[in-house]
Amino acid sequence: MKSNKYIFILFLCLFSCSILSAETDITISTATINNESLENNKQTITLKQYQEMSLKNNHDLHKIKLESDMAEQTSKGAFTKYFPKIVAGGGIANTNILPGLTTPISILPITDQSNGASVMMLSVTQPLFTGGRIVNGNKLAKSAMNASLYKLQIKQNEVFAEAEKKYRQFQLLQGKMQTIISYEKMLDSLYSQVSQAFGLGISSKSDYLRVKLKKEEVSVQKSQLSKMIEIAKKDLKLFAVLAEEYDVQIDKEFLAIEEPSFNTDNFSAQLKERPEYKLLQINVEVAKLQKSMKVGSYLPTVAVGASLFRTDYFSDNHFDRSAMNYQDTIAFGMISIPLSDWWEAAHSIKEMKIQYDSAQEQLESIGKYLLLDMESKLTQLETAYEQVKVAKIGLELAQTNKLESEDGYKNGTEKLSDYLEALALEQEKENKLDEAKANYFQAKTAFLISTANLEY
Repeated sequence: MKSNKYIFILFLCLFSCSILSAETDITISTATINNESLENNKQTITLKQYQEMSLKNNHDLHKIKLESDMAEQTSKGAFTKYFPKIVAGGGIANTNILPGLTTPISILPITDQSNGASVMMLSVTQPLFTGGRIVNGNKLAKSAMNASLYKLQIKQNEVFAEAEKKYRQFQLLQGKMQTIISYEKMLDSLYSQVSQAFGLGISSKSDYLRVKLKKEEVSVQKSQLSKMIEIAKKDLKLFAVLAEEYDVQIDKEFLAIEEPSFNTDNFSAQLKERPEYKLLQINVEVAKLQKSMKVGSYLPTVAVGASLFRTDYFSDNHFDRSAMNYQDTIAFGMISIPLSDWWEAAHSIKEMKIQYDSAQEQLESIGKYLLLDMESKLTQLETAYEQVKVAKIGLELAQTNKLESEDGYKNGTEKLSDYLEALALEQEKENKLDEAKANYFQAKTAFLISTANLEY
């Protein structure tokens, strides 16, 4: 009996252990799934992808796009000014509402009773000549639509360039973090050697403290850099309107650096393709159209049309049967001459002429500056390319100097301070090269924007 009892207790223990083991497995499995889901949120975003997201989610671009859509609808609405104007109307009247008062002229017999009438009218008018205001009004509406499109393109260029700037900034900070981590590992190894040598009395205390100080400095730099990276990451997300939980992992490698090769003879033709220049051209066109509209407002207006009307009279307000009615149709031609407006015509037209001349002068003046801007952007790109070349040589020299200092320190022919300086110089030159590359690509984007050759 006791043996059966012990067997039962053993069975319960084994069963409990199996349950605990199963629960542990479930917990581990769930944790693994959560980690995998977190890893899936870490997506590497290329510069092009980030720029596309920025263009898609930018609030200012959305606003300008809506303005562009409204301008398009205005342009379509302006075209309807060519259509005939159709007017329909009607009304019901009542006579002799004050007893005892009658009119001397009456179609119906004069009585003290109240009479009613109904009037219906349909009129169609087609404008033939309005001094060019309809044609020019349509052109103005179309110019406004084109202007909104060029404004949209200018803003897109700004967002595109700003997105690259933020992406490159984050890229540079991450590159600096990689460099400082590598530097820190070398210092850790060196600190271990110097500490051991100092403990054995082989190395001086000043060498020990020198390496320890450098380690502390690097630790502080690393902490500050981590905070800067977090701020840059938040800025990156805010600009492209990315979710807060989205873990941004960017492409850390730069594309190949190409030597600039552009023909400045094409700048004059490329200038006319810039949205800024086209916007100035539209300002000239609008000023010209407004002048024409002003002139047209002082010219005669000619229109033709036709009308149909019918009047029914009802005795004693019996609206179910007409006592008598009258209907007719007419065709008409109409001319309207604004004689009183001619007094101010000369002054108003001169004002419009001055605005037109001013717009033309602005086109010529700013056009020259835009051309100069293209030349300046090319110079900046060429300079950035040369700086990359210099930075590469500087890094190569620093790496060679570090290797020589390391060998000299190990052989006892170089001081520890010289070796530490060589390590710091290599770190500095690596960062300089990354900065030069980032400046080159930003300069290239700015130049392509200035020549209207940027492709999204």
